[in-house]
Amino acid sequence: MRGNAEYVNIISGQALQVNGKSVFSDPLPVGEGWYRANLRIGLVFTVGTGTTPITDGELHFIKNILMKTDRGEIICNLPGKALYNIAKFKAGIVTPRKDNIAAANGTYYVNLPIYFAEHYLRMDRPEDTILDTKRYSSMTIEIQLGTVADLLTTVGTSSVTTTLDVEVVRTK
Repeated sequence: MRGNAEYVNIISGQALQVNGKSVFSDPLPVGEGWYRANLRIGLVFTVGTGTTPITDGELHFIKNILMKTDRGEIICNLPGKALYNIAKFKAGIVTPRKDNIAAANGTYYVNLPIYFAEHYLRMDRPEDTILDTKRYSSMTIEIQLGTVADLLTTVGTSSVTTTLDVEVVRTK
């Protein structure tokens, strides 16, 4: 990244609604250029009598991430699996971290970066695609999640709660 950049934590440990939509708008700062937004979704999983984890269930569980502006512009509108695969392609050898769901109690994390500056293409000026948030007065992130059935083939008495952390890499 050219120039000065800073990492700013804008959402930390916010609960997400399972089998529903969670909307965040107030804590999103505008006014700077954004290089990347890092979303980290934590799944606190209690198995109970559930069995057989689904491959990439933690990605299928994240039904949609919608980031939009007050001007009606849609910045991102993708399910978790697509966003993860795009980030994997853009990151190259170093892939975003995700914990594979197992039929065991625990906390599993999925990191989903949303890239705005296109450094992965080795462009002469990757900042040409930076998200300039000074054009907006507000931005919103909506996250829609599925159910335990997206994680296990046999749900039983299993349950899951989720949290969200969002960090932005922006110009200083």
